[in-house]
Amino acid sequence: MFKKTLLILLVFTFLLTGCQTYDNFDKGNSNYPPIEPYPTKYDSNIKLYYPDEYSEMLTWEVRDIKEQNRNFEEILILELLKGSQKDNSNVIPEDTELLSIDVIARTAYVNFSKGILDNNKSEINEAFVLYSIVNTLTQLDKITNVQIFIEGERRDVLYDNYDINQPIDRSGFIINKKYVSPIITIKKYNDFLINNDYFSAVNLHYENKGLGISNRLLKSELKQFYTDVKRITILDYAIDRYDFKIKVRVKSKILYKNNEQYDRVSIYELVYDNGEYKIYDFYKEY
Repeated sequence: MFKKTLLILLVFTFLLTGCQTYDNFDKGNSNYPPIEPYPTKYDSNIKLYYPDEYSEMLTWEVRDIKEQNRNFEEILILELLKGSQKDNSNVIPEDTELLSIDVIARTAYVNFSKGILDNNKSEINEAFVLYSIVNTLTQLDKITNVQIFIEGERRDVLYDNYDINQPIDRSGFIINKKYVSPIITIKKYNDFLINNDYFSAVNLHYENKGLGISNRLLKSELKQFYTDVKRITILDYAIDRYDFKIKVRVKSKILYKNNEQYDRVSIYELVYDNGEYKIYDFYKEY
């Protein structure tokens, strides 16, 4: 009877801890999740992900690890923060410290010091910082995705352009393939629209499968909505992930030829096709 009661309690505890996410990590708080016990020893070859020497793509290097009295996920991040020992580039700021790391229901909750923050990083370097961490950790079978905290707090974006308000999945798409900026497609699209080059704008659509309309009808609709637009200025944007198919939330200022203007937030669904992203669908958020 005792064993049966204990089993029920363990299952109930797992359901309580395994089905929730955490907005902040404070080990003094009763909401702080249970921690796995330390292993005794590790002797292994691991992959650590860094940008290549030209900072064009994410690659990896293998490192031999002999360690004890630490969790393996902690070992991975501490080794990553030491920087590349090959010819790869170092992109995570040197002042970055690991404050805590815990794995709950296959999500790694990683808490860094504010030293990781560097708002001067470009979009590509922001992607490399993010996925060097995520891809290094998700090589472990027990980790599916990674939630990043800074000084115990959840942020909307890491620096400026990549969402981290939800756990991030591994990206195989960024490995050993030259990084392509999604915002380049949206900027080109806007330029075509304000120059009334609707033919080129239509060609940036991914076969119009997402919109479900013909090229001729799409060209007519674009002409109707953008003929009087004088300028489109992108104010900020956030990318949900780096993969074959992504979403980009873009805030823009629209200036008309009569000098009226307003702000618009749009969601672009993009698909990678022959070396660039193309527009699969788009819609106004407000």
